[in-house]
Amino acid sequence: MKPLILSSKSPRRRELLELCGFDFSVIPAELDEGAISKKFVEDGICTAPEDLVLNLAEEKALWVYQRNPDNVVLGADTIVWLEGRVFGKPRTSSEALMMLKALSGRDHWVYTGVSILQTEHKYLFVQLSKVRFYPWDEAMQNLASAYIQSGEPFDKAGGYGIQGMGALFIESLEGDYYSVMGLPIGQVYRVLTQIFK
Repeated sequence: MKPLILSSKSPRRRELLELCGFDFSVIPAELDEGAISKKFVEDGICTAPEDLVLNLAEEKALWVYQRNPDNVVLGADTIVWLEGRVFGKPRTSSEALMMLKALSGRDHWVYTGVSILQTEHKYLFVQLSKVRFYPWDEAMQNLASAYIQSGEPFDKAGGYGIQGMGALFIESLEGDYYSVMGLPIGQVYRVLTQIFK
């Protein structure tokens, strides 16, 4: 059986992959995701959010696979999409606050792309979920301030994590909770089971 590698820095993806019961190692791809995203969009390679997450997931997996060709490599990427705009990971407190305010009181879409590479096959898929935040009010303002001070928003697309304190912003969810968390683990499990059967 070929070894499995997770190409991700995310502790959440690692925790979710552990649920599958497969042995795996972790080797994050050393890529500038922001620069790659910008290039994809500017060059017209990605004209839709699902294209962007799939391309980013594949770039992450490919970076590791090229250095470990005798392995099965899993890469993933998640973006938040609102009215034609990608919300990545906020770099500053003011950017995090701007994102949380913009998402409040409306629906937004969370796209998670997955790429699983091995010698014989390539598996690519996207999971889409719709999330709605509560409207912005004084309680949301206080919550956002505390949330930003916690530091949690800065490594998460859209500036929030559904599995942490960010859950307090969410009024409703349609789709896969775990995909919003960063990895549609039910679908991943089914693909890996086919590979390793």
